[in-house]
Amino acid sequence: MKNILKNRKGITLIEIIVTLAIVGIIVVPISTLFISTARTNKFAEDKMEATALAQNYMERVKASTDVNVWDNIINTEGKFKVEIDINKYSKYNFPQETSGDSIEYDYRIEVQNKDIKLYNSSENDLGVLATINSSLDKDIEMKFTYEDNKVDFSVVQNDISIITESVGWTGDIKIKIDIVDILNVEIEGINESNDNMIFYIAKSNQGNIIYSTKEGKIRWYNNIALGSGNVSGNNISVDSRVYGVTVTVKKDGEILEQLKGTKSVLR
Repeated sequence: MKNILKNRKGITLIEIIVTLAIVGIIVVPISTLFISTARTNKFAEDKMEATALAQNYMERVKASTDVNVWDNIINTEGKFKVEIDINKYSKYNFPQETSGDSIEYDYRIEVQNKDIKLYNSSENDLGVLATINSSLDKDIEMKFTYEDNKVDFSVVQNDISIITESVGWTGDIKIKIDIVDILNVEIEGINESNDNMIFYIAKSNQGNIIYSTKEGKIRWYNNIALGSGNVSGNNISVDSRVYGVTVTVKKDGEILEQLKGTKSVLR
């Protein structure tokens, strides 16, 4: 019995220390792996959300009828910050006259200070076609019809016709429309000729312009900001047909996603 008790061996302190060391060697890397995996999964989740957010904003900019309102926009979306930058490509500028920076056109219609004026390509004022009734809603509808060697132009305000004009014309026609102080404008084009109708639309930051082709060969150039040039004391800049769009999504100052694309203003 004494020999049995004498031969029983216990765990020494050294064995405990060695065991703890071995466990530590195994556990520390595993715990580090778990922490690293959790961080990676969190980053991947944030990256996926940032990419979806950037794509959403990019599509919204491309679908917008006025690209200028998106420039230098900074929005907060939950834990993310979205920055939008718009740059025009100068090599895709609208056609220019040799005498200046204005867009080439055959006729220009200007809506400003309640008046609707018509100009020819030499910037000769052909007169005030009509005065907008300030007591009514300022929204107006414009309609252009090209047929039988003439272009008919009409303006309607609150279902009341305020302009009906007709200009004799053959061949392609370029019409520039400058909207300075109207809230909302609807423009409709109808081309029953074999030639082209080309519209250039410039507007101030206020209001909204909706344009549509009902028939025939019609091209629309929009998003021309009122900037440099001459519009009864205001200026018109020759903007680009193509804009570069950059959408950046950040979290805590770190860029998670940056998308770059282009938007054309030609329909």
